Amino acid sequence: MTEATQQLLDVIARILPPFAPPVRRCISNLLRNAGDFDSATASARRAGFRNRYDMARALKSAGLSPFTELAQEIRVLAWILDAGEEGGTLASIALSDGSDPAVRYRLTKKVTGLTWTEVNGCGRGWLLVQFLARLYANSERSRPSRSQAARASASSR
Repeated sequence: MTEATQQLLDVIARILPPFAPPVRRCISNLLRNAGDFDSATASARRAGFRNRYDMARALKSAGLSPFTELAQEIRVLAWILDAGEEGGTLASIALSDGSDPAVRYRLTKKVTGLTWTEVNGCGRGWLLVQFLARLYANSERSRPSRSQAARASASSR
């Protein structure tokens, strides 16, 4: 991963929507590591959860994808940012990292619904906007509406 890609992922971590602190830490950790993680249990503990099941419940209640899917989205985002920075193909980046290009092409298609060529044609800005829009849309859905909050407040009186 290039330094510019890491800097951009760090910026994304700073502008995350107002999720609960452990959820923010979970996403920030994934961004810091470009979607790579050792285990869901270790990642959950680093983010402040008791176990991976608590993390899964918190991500779900925040309206987010499951942990491994979120990691995959961030991994693809890092790849497209690297490709834009280095001007290379996904295959050349994969080979320089010692990984299989076919795995990366399949994961890109799974995560985005588009081929690598289509994603690359849309540009890294497009993918970045898609990722942030999904996070912000989910953060809004996970919060109670004003009317729900008012009803909850009135019923607790």
